[in-house]
Amino acid sequence: MGLAVAAFGAFVWLGSGAWLSWFGRLPGDIRIERPGFRLYAPLVSMLLVSLLLSAILWLWRRLSEHALLLFQRNSIANAHIHLVVPIEVGSAIGVEHKA
Repeated sequence: MGLAVAAFGAFVWLGSGAWLSWFGRLPGDIRIERPGFRLYAPLVSMLLVSLLLSAILWLWRRLSEHALLLFQRNSIANAHIHLVVPIEVGSAIGVEHKA
């Protein structure tokens, strides 16, 4: 996951062309430029990125839970039942017990 975030950041930083030129320039993003001073605080852009990543992770988690349930159903339906009966020591057939 960290590698994907780093790759996205490098992609944006290297200038991904016109289709991401809005990133950091939305209403609500703070951009102050003065001689010798620059401040960029892309609040709304980061909010959109957070919403997008949350939606992707929610969908991924939902689909993986669904796949796990299907796997468990198939495993239970195809499972062989083994009956395990505990046996006391010396209780085998042909062994006499003396009290």
